[in-house]
Amino acid sequence: MTAVLDRIRAWPGPMIGRERLDDLDADDVDQALAELRAAGAVVIASGVITIINRDRIPA
Repeated sequence: MTAVLDRIRAWPGPMIGRERLDDLDADDVDQALAELRAAGAVVIASGVITIINRDRIPA
C-alpha cells in the first residue's frame, strides 16, 4: 500500500487516472483508495482520482 500512497503523493497534478496505478498490486490499490476516500483526501469518479486534500494523505 505504501507504493500506492507514494505514487499518489508524488503525482504533480490534482488528478491521476486509475490506469496510472495498474502496475501496482490491485489489492493494495483498492485498500489505499478506500482509506484515502474515507479520510477525505480523494474523490474518485469515472476512473479518475482527484486529490482534494494532500494533507490527508498519510506520510
